[in-house]
Amino acid sequence: KRKTEKKPSIRKKAIFSLGSIAVIFLLSGAITFIEYRGMSEYVSERMTDSINNITLSQQLSNITEEYNNQMLAVVIKKDISIMPDLDGLDRFESHLNALKSSMSSEESLAILEKVQNSFHLFINTSKDFDSVFLAATIDTDDWFFQVLQPAYNDFNHNMTELNSAIHSELQNNSINFDNSFYRSIVPGIVCICAGLLL
Repeated sequence: KRKTEKKPSIRKKAIFSLGSIAVIFLLSGAITFIEYRGMSEYVSERMTDSINNITLSQQLSNITEEYNNQMLAVVIKKDISIMPDLDGLDRFESHLNALKSSMSSEESLAILEKVQNSFHLFINTSKDFDSVFLAATIDTDDWFFQVLQPAYNDFNHNMTELNSAIHSELQNNSINFDNSFYRSIVPGIVCICAGLLL
């Protein structure tokens, strides 16, 4: 007599099928969660850096503008005793170093280098103010507007470029966040499709 092979019952088949679907759902759900969390943290970190960079950039502009306005006050009042102190400009270097450590693109770092160079040119030019002010042959007003201000305007031009680069980086990070969201939900979509097929 032939031994009849015992076939799995309908109930066991159903349990196996539902169990497989549950495992697929759990795995894809875990993958979706891990993928989204990882990408979300990374992009959020980058966006936070970009926002901090905007703040630092604004502080760089404010520090230099304040110093330039104080120089202008000396020229207008003809009073060298209110000459601004250069020691306060140390904050500029600290903010600049913070920007260097947080910016990653080659383009942004190149612009940042231009900002640093133009700032140093402006400050070094301003150091000649004492000798210009005391010189009888040089008009202080002319020197301020024809020598110092062009250096300051060059700095402002470079700062405008830097701000544009930082805002572009922020926009790119926002786009990356959207893309990462769609990539992270793909495993969930695959899971639903696989569940329907099963």
